[in-house]
Amino acid sequence: MKFVKTFLMTVLLVTLLGFAPSFAQTVDLTISNQQVSGGYLYFDIVLERTSAWAADYLGDCSFYFSYNTSALSNPFVSSQHANLTSGNGYTITYGTNNPYVYVTINYGYSLTPMAIAQSTDYTLVTVRMDIDNPAASSNLDWNTTASAVLDVADQSTTESYYGGSDLTLPVELSSFTANHKGNTVSLTWTTESESNNLGFILKRKTANAEWKEIVSFRSNNELVGKGTTSSPSQYNYTDATILAGECYTYCLYDVSSNGEVTEIGSLFVETLISPKSTRLYAAYPNPFNPSTTLNYNLAQDSHVTMTVYDVLGRQIKLLNDKHQSAGEYSIKWDGSTDAGITAPSGTYLVRMQSNGYNNTQKILFLK
Repeated sequence: MKFVKTFLMTVLLVTLLGFAPSFAQTVDLTISNQQVSGGYLYFDIVLERTSAWAADYLGDCSFYFSYNTSALSNPFVSSQHANLTSGNGYTITYGTNNPYVYVTINYGYSLTPMAIAQSTDYTLVTVRMDIDNPAASSNLDWNTTASAVLDVADQSTTESYYGGSDLTLPVELSSFTANHKGNTVSLTWTTESESNNLGFILKRKTANAEWKEIVSFRSNNELVGKGTTSSPSQYNYTDATILAGECYTYCLYDVSSNGEVTEIGSLFVETLISPKSTRLYAAYPNPFNPSTTLNYNLAQDSHVTMTVYDVLGRQIKLLNDKHQSAGEYSIKWDGSTDAGITAPSGTYLVRMQSNGYNNTQKILFLK
């Protein structure tokens, strides 16, 4: 997203004989490369001289932003142009004066200032702001005061411009999760808000392969964005093209209405090789107090029941009764009964049943 504000920089030419007439120089100020990452909003302040005069230099610049304090706070200049250093005579200050955030670039007129070539973009600073309320519009307006200086003789004038464009927050991701089941990985993500969002793109890579787009909102309607909304939205996609025993990295991107593609989340998934046989392992610890762990493997997708009985065959606790994908699992028993009370000390039987597999083992509960 790019916002352009044009203002006039007046340059006073200095000669040995005195001051020459002043000339109006046109400079474009842009706010660009807007992105959200890690709970922060980032954007660049970029300058471009569009006039044809031989040379311009950057003097004092002050950028004042008003914003919705429920959405943004705590500005920070996360990076700056290489020439905007104290070694080149510049100092940068920033902060808040509720409801304003300011970034000020001061030139000390002691060293050679930064030259501004014609039709060249200069990223002056990158501003970072905390996102306090992703659902709120930033209402970020800006007011700029800038000056240009031709030499180091403190010859500069100032023109100002006020613009009222709202720099709204793009997609704010609140969660991005993966669930591996059998030969599929189910990906789920939730957005807290969206701004001009066309939809999402998912890419995937392995350790031995480059990034590859696996699905896009252009081919899957489930990934079409909500446009602009301050309400939470949930999206899902199932990747059915994975291999057991492989490690995958997924990357999620959103595409804005002006075509900008922004990475908003990534995660790592390791797919396990399915066990060759279904098996219930010995409970550990045994005897136990206060709990014991029962590990088991499933060679294929199947319905699994795990039940605790007393020595008379009466059901004490139903630990598991559901369909599960092939893989490795673990269940704990803390000695509680189906009625929610603690079973008495003694010997109990744990029985696992799954797709023709039956296994029973003894465990000893001690208090």
